[in-house]
Amino acid sequence: MRKRNLNKDQISDFAFQYSIKNGWQSLNLKLIAEHFEIKTPSLYNHIENLDELILELAAITLEELGKSLAKSIQGISGAEAINELSQAYRKFAKSHRGVYDLTIQAPSGHVRHEKASIELLEILFSVLRNKSKKEKIHNIRILRSSLHGFVSIELGKGFGLPTDIEETFKRMIEILVLQMEL
Repeated sequence: MRKRNLNKDQISDFAFQYSIKNGWQSLNLKLIAEHFEIKTPSLYNHIENLDELILELAAITLEELGKSLAKSIQGISGAEAINELSQAYRKFAKSHRGVYDLTIQAPSGHVRHEKASIELLEILFSVLRNKSKKEKIHNIRILRSSLHGFVSIELGKGFGLPTDIEETFKRMIEILVLQMEL
């Protein structure tokens, strides 16, 4: 085995890219070590364990989702922002299907994961101006649950009826916007 200048970021980046394509559940330390042409125990010089790496992947996924959502709502607000944010969320879930479900878990004491979660919430809060904090929280929960439910069913190929899925998604967003009184 050749000597490498390896660091945690390189390991995390590889794990993230691998997981997007193959699913984070298939990730293991032996596979990572083989990719970097090192012995598995050498990974412990850079990461605590696989669970910690999975939390790092969750944080990276939230950061990437946050970037995508922030970009989608730049310069717009209200109903238009909810629509664009929803489209961006769905697109992200489809293009990151191997890690998407890592966006659902609540922060667990992992600093980067907590920071990414807070930043994502701030993006969602920014779309819901002129609402009380309590109303914003309810609306974020409703929006997130609706989007997650839709994309989870879509990714699982659960929409088997011949009706246009795009139209269904559009109607769902319209209903959400009406409920949120935007």
